[in-house]
Amino acid sequence: DAVSISLPSVKPKTLIGEASSLIATIKKTGLTFAPEAGSERMRKLLNKDFNMEEFFKVLEQAYASGYQNLKLYFMIGLPFEREEDLEGIVDLSIQAMDLRRKMHKGPAQLSISVNTLVPKPHTSFQWFKMEPIEAMKYKQDYLRVKVKNKKIKLSAHNPYMSFVEGVFSRGDRRLSRVILSAFKKGARFDAWDNYFMFDRWMEAFKDSGIDPGFYLQDKTKDEFLPWDFLDTGINKETLLRESDKIVDKA
Repeated sequence: DAVSISLPSVKPKTLIGEASSLIATIKKTGLTFAPEAGSERMRKLLNKDFNMEEFFKVLEQAYASGYQNLKLYFMIGLPFEREEDLEGIVDLSIQAMDLRRKMHKGPAQLSISVNTLVPKPHTSFQWFKMEPIEAMKYKQDYLRVKVKNKKIKLSAHNPYMSFVEGVFSRGDRRLSRVILSAFKKGARFDAWDNYFMFDRWMEAFKDSGIDPGFYLQDKTKDEFLPWDFLDTGINKETLLRESDKIVDKA
């Protein structure tokens, strides 16, 4: 009774069978899964291996074993995202919550974590633009309205922080001037919400003569990217092929 185990995000098939039975003998905390997207179309676009049949089978086993807390991770701002993909996040979350109710145990306590995709360098998304702040806020508000339920807690990453993260993820050496300027203005521990001040960063961009939006635009396939000189073991041609597949799947 003195031991509890909290698992990180795992694939559903990992918990099918013996692992699920073993964990069931220990004090329950919660289970975490990362479907990443609410629709099968978006999961294919992300090349996400997440079997829905296995997912609900694991949930049924977990609920039967006494679990009642569930956390799901999703991303928004994906290329070619539609409103029905956001609806898919809502539908999947409600189904996962209600499955426990159908087992006559009451609905699960569900936490949903939503982050905006930052199209990072050295990935097949590096040529795609990043979602603008207003679009991030609209989609987060859309989900909050749709999942209004006392059993569901939705948390979304600060869109202004996502914006700054995107700029520096896709930036070049000129941004060193921005970092120094922001530091001189008092920027410290800005990964923490209570220290982050977006206006301070925008002032630093302005003082440095840099438009942050430039870094978040679409990139052409023949464009030299600031990080192209780095060798990560995956060549650019492979990433280009994967990027083309994303367009084809959309």
